Amino acid sequence: MKSFVLLGNLGLREGYIAEFISKNEIKAYNIFEYKEKLKISDVGKMKRHWSIKSNEKKLFLFWNEISADVQNALLKSVEELPENIDIILSSNTQDSMLPTILSRSFIVRLGGQGVSDLDIKNYKEMLAACFDQKGEEGWVPPLLHFIEYVVEQKDEDDYLKVVLSLRELILEKAKENVTEEKNLVHMLKLLSLLHEYSSLVFFNNLNRRIVFERIVFSLS
Repeated sequence: MKSFVLLGNLGLREGYIAEFISKNEIKAYNIFEYKEKLKISDVGKMKRHWSIKSNEKKLFLFWNEISADVQNALLKSVEELPENIDIILSSNTQDSMLPTILSRSFIVRLGGQGVSDLDIKNYKEMLAACFDQKGEEGWVPPLLHFIEYVVEQKDEDDYLKVVLSLRELILEKAKENVTEEKNLVHMLKLLSLLHEYSSLVFFNNLNRRIVFERIVFSLS
């Protein structure tokens, strides 16, 4: 029915696809993922599959870059997809996509392409300092200061950077076994809430500052 080109950070693409599957109630056995390099012969097999009449929704996912020859082979099918078929071509950038494919698809730009290892390292260190606070007020005030710093950067990938940094911090602390148990619990709860609110940020464009502060206050 529709062809989508999904562009952006892998984590965001995975989140978008998970929500797409949930919203459209697509059964697991009707999801076809292609992670290896596609051949033109694979396109022929897919076309035969698409020609089988069915009322059940089916999703075809392409995770890796697709060669120009394969994209050309897909082109006519993209224009004439059966009502129950959706396909998603997933990539970091659109550089490898043919203009003819792009013009016939819904393009979803998720961002996240500007997240560097240095960004993750810096945010992780700041988050660790927040949770290491031993004062009477604990980690809430420093965490609010951290949020203020993040928002002031005016970076469209700020939310993703916080999520990735916190996840890396949790894995690091759990492995070292040096963090107080209650702090680790708070970190895990914070990460869970960040994931819970992510769709509001990425797909409904809710103000990031409001989301960050609401999450922190719900933990205090």
